[in-house]
Amino acid sequence: MTKKNVCGLITLLAMAALLSAEPFISFEPEEAWQERVRAGRTKLEVVTEHAVHGQHSAKVFLPGSDHDTWPGIDLRIKPEDFAGGINELNFSVWHEEKETMGLNWRIDYDKGQPVFGGTSVPPKTGKRIALIIERKDADGNAYRAIKIVLYRRMPREDCTFWLDDFRLDIASRKFTPIEYIAPQGHRPPTTAEQAAGFQLFQRHWMEHVFKNTKPLPTDGAPILDATACPGEQEPMIFSLHALTDLQQVALTVAKPLTGPDGNTIPNTAIEILPIRCLDKKTTYPSKDYYRDLPVLLERRAVVDIPAGESKSFWIDIDVPAQTPAGNYVGALALAVNGKTMTTLPFTLRVLPFALDEPTDMYWGEYYHGARNANTPEEIKTQLHEHMTLMRKNGMTSIGICSAPALVKDSVSWENGKAGFTLNENCNFVLMMNFYFQLGYTMPVILLSDAGQSFCSQFKLKVGSNEYKACYQAFWTAMQEEGKKRGWPEMLVQPIDEPGWRSQYDRELNLTLLKYLKEIPGQRTEQDGPGDDYFINQAGPWADMWNFNGAFGNADVMARVARENRLATLYNCDVESYRPEVGRYVTGFFQARSGSQGHFNWAFMSGNSNPYDDFDAETGDFSHIYPRTATEPGGPSIGWYGVREGIDDYKYLTTLRNLIDRKKNGSPVEQAQAKEATATIDALLATLRYSPRIRNTASFVNINSPDGTRGITGVLKLPNDWSFQHYDQARAILIAQIMALRDNKATPTATAAPKLAVTPLPPPVVKDTAPQSQFQVVIPIVNTPVTIDGDLSEPAWQKAGKLENFSIATGGVPLRQTHGRIMSDGTSLYLAAVCDEEYMDKIATQVTKNGGPVWLDDCVEFFFDPTLEYKGYYQLAVNALGKYTFLNQLNAKKMSPRIKVATKMGADSWTVELSIAIADLGIPGQSFGFNLCRERRPLEVMELTCWSPTGSKFGRPECFGVANFGRRRLSLTSTDALLLGDNLITALIRNELPTAATFTVTAVWAKETTQNRTIALGPDQEGTVSFTLTTTEPGPVTQTITLLDSKANILDRLTTTPQVVQPLTLSLSSPFIDGSAWQAEVTVNLAPDRRADLELVILSDAHGALARVPLVNDSRFALKISQGSFNTRENLAVQLQDKTTGKTISAVKRTVFTP
Repeated sequence: MTKKNVCGLITLLAMAALLSAEPFISFEPEEAWQERVRAGRTKLEVVTEHAVHGQHSAKVFLPGSDHDTWPGIDLRIKPEDFAGGINELNFSVWHEEKETMGLNWRIDYDKGQPVFGGTSVPPKTGKRIALIIERKDADGNAYRAIKIVLYRRMPREDCTFWLDDFRLDIASRKFTPIEYIAPQGHRPPTTAEQAAGFQLFQRHWMEHVFKNTKPLPTDGAPILDATACPGEQEPMIFSLHALTDLQQVALTVAKPLTGPDGNTIPNTAIEILPIRCLDKKTTYPSKDYYRDLPVLLERRAVVDIPAGESKSFWIDIDVPAQTPAGNYVGALALAVNGKTMTTLPFTLRVLPFALDEPTDMYWGEYYHGARNANTPEEIKTQLHEHMTLMRKNGMTSIGICSAPALVKDSVSWENGKAGFTLNENCNFVLMMNFYFQLGYTMPVILLSDAGQSFCSQFKLKVGSNEYKACYQAFWTAMQEEGKKRGWPEMLVQPIDEPGWRSQYDRELNLTLLKYLKEIPGQRTEQDGPGDDYFINQAGPWADMWNFNGAFGNADVMARVARENRLATLYNCDVESYRPEVGRYVTGFFQARSGSQGHFNWAFMSGNSNPYDDFDAETGDFSHIYPRTATEPGGPSIGWYGVREGIDDYKYLTTLRNLIDRKKNGSPVEQAQAKEATATIDALLATLRYSPRIRNTASFVNINSPDGTRGITGVLKLPNDWSFQHYDQARAILIAQIMALRDNKATPTATAAPKLAVTPLPPPVVKDTAPQSQFQVVIPIVNTPVTIDGDLSEPAWQKAGKLENFSIATGGVPLRQTHGRIMSDGTSLYLAAVCDEEYMDKIATQVTKNGGPVWLDDCVEFFFDPTLEYKGYYQLAVNALGKYTFLNQLNAKKMSPRIKVATKMGADSWTVELSIAIADLGIPGQSFGFNLCRERRPLEVMELTCWSPTGSKFGRPECFGVANFGRRRLSLTSTDALLLGDNLITALIRNELPTAATFTVTAVWAKETTQNRTIALGPDQEGTVSFTLTTTEPGPVTQTITLLDSKANILDRLTTTPQVVQPLTLSLSSPFIDGSAWQAEVTVNLAPDRRADLELVILSDAHGALARVPLVNDSRFALKISQGSFNTRENLAVQLQDKTTGKTISAVKRTVFTP
């Protein structure tokens, strides 16, 4: 073995020892922990309580105060702590207070600014906290911690923490990569491509092209063209796949964009940005990350591309405001090692109008201010650059995160008036001074409430009359200062995201909102999840409701509009790698939801190295990557997605403004305005709208048997639009704008479409019983069960399982819940295991039984004892084991005997409980049952159910069914019914030891009753059938009852099957964009109703296009064989009587031809 290998082995052994099972501080008697830990004026004692390692821990008392204090302890970090790549310190913390408590830290490094952070710690629940003690900036400069201060920030109540088991580690070891799996069957290179050493191909700019992406046979040569208005920025993109190692690859403008009369667009208006791949966490607190995700549009002139890798090039054109309309043509040169290998033509169509900006939309970035600027002039220069860039890319507002700095010793509060002098060189003042100069149009949102820090200087008790007067005086003075300086209106947010904070913070936020609303003209903002606190407690006192990642349901949004509040969304793409999300949420989603804007964290934020997602517990969040000594920086793909979405909305605004000007004009203009309005409405109606955006876009997940995680496909929102549909929708808006501007009708098709109608085979129908997937058998167990949160007892292995939870309104959740149910004949035993990636972020604020548990992460058990949907019971339990039992609707008042225990693990939390059966009033063998979950740790609430309930959990008609033993009655027919005669079949089981005769009664809508009798031997099964004749579509309530020979009810099943529409028309896309387009017609009629009917396919512009007699077929495919539809046209299908011509049923869909 060489000396070098020996040294390497010694290093590895040393590192292994350092990362061994032994902590470096655990407060054991043999340790010299006093060299590391200093309590100062805080009380610290070593005790034999709540030890995680060994027998001892540190008991630290942190006193509360009516004034602002920061009690804590200091922890010393030594140079030798960083051996072997160590960069993380982690430790355990515990407390026994009644409420969740906050714990903060300040990390002092050997150079640079300290780093502050904090977390919440639930009561009587151990928590592990990890801190980064060595960080590196983008230029490789290391910053090593020398001291860590653990403290509580301005506590009002005393708190005692137990600390133990301080360990050193390497942070990156905890992260799991997710690899992109490229599709197979890529296009072989041509002889010319082999000679050049590369292949060129093109994907949509919203699609990620990974390093291992290869051109497919369907990928043609790049077509670089774009359409834009004067003053607009517009992208083009293509990708290069290297067949050999390519050095010094450069893309430049070889021929300027030249248009009519020799007009040119200067090369300085064209920015070429190679797209760089970075390892990015799936969400900023996640332990999973996408390896080599294309995210950064790098301002780098030349790049190297290794053989076998692909790289995309983004061409961004900033069309000067005075550019004449017309088609502009130019050429790009692609060079390798200084030699031009090929040229690519690119074209730009400049439209003859400028875009209108809406006057009521809040589009903004959260922004701290200048980054790493040291002098007032550097701060001013950087602020001006950043704010100019934000405004240039569509921002109309800013969420300002920097508080106004007040000159020392200038603060006063006398005779009810606040006095202060602002530091003219602070970020806040400079931002406000620049704001209107740079063209911003909307008020600002203030996320740092300087009023609280102002009051703290006078040591006033929060909530006192003096505090209120001082706080209001400050904001009154700030209003006056803003008016005097010509600043924008300031909407004040007292507490950031109080929904995820302690009860104290929630109450403080509500108090301060009320104070602010007493100031004439002062408007307020609140942000957070759209929960009960947000809507019903703080909501009445907030003018702007800024929802995190998802709007409220239709009732909530109607209330927002009715009360004239502002509805905005924020943080839909914190990680800034989701270009479609940015485009959708700021554009067509805003129009579809009728909301007023979107904010995103953050313009430029994150940890010490924004190019490294692993140098802190949370990843970086920057829409713009900063320049450094070694990094050129550049925008993210998410940033330009936001810009393009704002432009989409501007096209809508431009068209709507034209409509407003034309709708009261001449008859021709009125007709044009009506057509344009109908086009907008029809376009927006093609979207599958959901109020939730955050975390709904996804790749296709692939998990290998060896545990390797992968993704494939494209990162896509489930909104029924392809990436190309966004562009096509914009093209349709442009056509409408041009028609209104020129007083011309929208262009029509030159030749009427001819349709090819082809019969399709009938669909394969899986004959499943209604609600069968939401039934569970409750096993009877005889072994004892201890309620302790531990499901390892043998009895739980026999329990009935509730799996495959879904989002309440439909869809697959990010994290699953696993339910269990069983009984001993006296009690129901229920359990839920809640998978959770972010255990350190779950909400555990409610610490008393009977409290608003639904404001926390919780599971909710629902019981409908009689299956009559007249009333139900709700039992909600949070991760601390605190529960609330509610009698809902007309349920009989009950106070059941309940035992609850919970347990928190590394990646899940568990609820175990028992409830007395007699206290639920269950009269029979079956009862309505559901298990739901409110998941909160990652910003957007995720509401999931075993049996989906739709817009709210409390819908007993949507509960599943729980059965003590096998059901005696079940249905074998499907949920879907056809118009006409339908056969309803019930399966009966005789569980008696002797033969018996049973009566089965079917009732529909309390009108039609049918009875059947069946005799069954012991343990025998048999079926009875009923005929239900339906005459119109819609839900039909049916109740099937099983009675014994004495008319006693043995079992009852109520379901609500749907009578489907007699005709359905589905489109492969609302946009007819090529030969792949297809429509499908399905006739949903019982065979006895089809005689003498035919299908008639027609359009409102061209009349009847095809007639198809109904014989044996019920499904048909429609394709265009010749001609085309108009830009917007209604495609209709009718069922007609062949003899009388009477229309029996009709359906229509709007189609667009861009």
